[in-house]
Amino acid sequence: MEYYLIFIVTFAVFFIVAFLIFCWSYFSRQSENREKQENTNRHVRDFLRKNALNVTKIFYLTDNFTYNQTHECKKQLLVDSGSKKIILVDYDSGKFLIIDFNEIVNYEIYENGGNVTTGAAAGGWFVGFFGAETTGKCNELRLIIRLKKYDRPQVSYKLVSDTIFNSGIAKNSAQYKQVVSDLQDVVSFLEVVKEENMKNKNDQA
Repeated sequence: MEYYLIFIVTFAVFFIVAFLIFCWSYFSRQSENREKQENTNRHVRDFLRKNALNVTKIFYLTDNFTYNQTHECKKQLLVDSGSKKIILVDYDSGKFLIIDFNEIVNYEIYENGGNVTTGAAAGGWFVGFFGAETTGKCNELRLIIRLKKYDRPQVSYKLVSDTIFNSGIAKNSAQYKQVVSDLQDVVSFLEVVKEENMKNKNDQA
């Protein structure tokens, strides 16, 4: 009986220690990701300031690492409406891309491994994603912006990834709603750009 109790206590202690180490590692990784994104944003702003690019609008995209955090560490998409340029940031590599509005081809939203919208229909993306019922869990959410560039055909923004225990975030949570709200602002802007590109294309035909 004593050996059995010793085994149970030893196993419990081992489990608790392993759990604490895992949690410490996960939250440390969250902090590192926020710091990396903040440093990338600072690098982008320094470059734009030195090259006299006038940013008229910044879209801040909340991800599951930056919910309830300051804008400085959130993913960003920057716009210079005067020169019709967009600054897209690849937060995995820490690099950024300055493109013209007319280099935007399309966008896609992927959730839980599936394509939920291609941004093709006027209003279709509201029904297909933003108007969907908020039930279940989101384990992965990405915005992919397709570009008219051979050397860099797309830029991906990961908004939900690497959640604790890979359990995802609840779709009825304030965190998920904030992620989607920020994403909707960006998508609305991309729709305007796409409509303008289509109009210019038709005018040139």
